[in-house]
Amino acid sequence: MTSTNGADNYNLLFRWLVGLDGDAPVWDVTVFTENRDRVLEGAVAMAFFKQVVA
Repeated sequence: MTSTNGADNYNLLFRWLVGLDGDAPVWDVTVFTENRDRVLEGAVAMAFFKQVVA
């Protein structure tokens, strides 16, 4: 398997995992930062990090 095939397989696996069609546009980087900030402000994230650090 060449590196291009490996990258293609990985990209298709990622698209399948997150529910994107093969020809759907990928999200803009701001989507990740907005969601990251929103998740980190939530109670679930705080409980998770407290368990990790404990």
